Amino acid sequence: MKKIIFTAALVLALCAVCALGASAAGDSDIPVVRISGSGRTVATADRATLTFNLETSAKDSAAAKSENDEIYKKITKTAGKYGEIKEEGAYVYTPDNGECATYNRAFSITTGKVAETTRIRDAILADGATGFSGVYYTLTDTAAAKSTAMEKALADVTSRAKTLGVSGTIRSVRELPYESNTDYSPSPEVTVEVRIMAEYVTPPPEQPADKKR
Repeated sequence: MKKIIFTAALVLALCAVCALGASAAGDSDIPVVRISGSGRTVATADRATLTFNLETSAKDSAAAKSENDEIYKKITKTAGKYGEIKEEGAYVYTPDNGECATYNRAFSITTGKVAETTRIRDAILADGATGFSGVYYTLTDTAAAKSTAMEKALADVTSRAKTLGVSGTIRSVRELPYESNTDYSPSPEVTVEVRIMAEYVTPPPEQPADKKR
């Protein structure tokens, strides 16, 4: 996952608690407690990728590819109005009897016009694409969503610490490896989740006062 960009207020808050914890961390006798937490937020996708295939058949592989290329040129021109087209792969199939050959090309169109996926699909199919595989959505600018998720994760840690009766200051906060679905979502609503581990420096237990002799 990408490094989280914190809001200014959150950065100042973390700097403060980390500074307090750092001064205490030099004493090896001070207990340390690690508490995990998570935060989740939902954001609207800013990019959509549509996948298609284009299949043509002719008397031989060269003719099948030539026909396919001509249709693909038309599709490429239309796709340019919406975003970027990318060829994902192609293969040719010739039956044993050699009567005809089939050329199949797979391609995708990535667009920032998330609300127009239906229009894009219909336009490409009208140009001659023979199959539509589906659409998936991504969130390319995750900074704001991850910052919100981090705030929720810190609140979750604080709540857990209170429930466990842990007091003290946070010495460090580490993001745990976790793949949320920012890189793939079947709907325009993309879930962004952050998981962290916070290290608390807890105060040493109170020592009994010396009894007067």
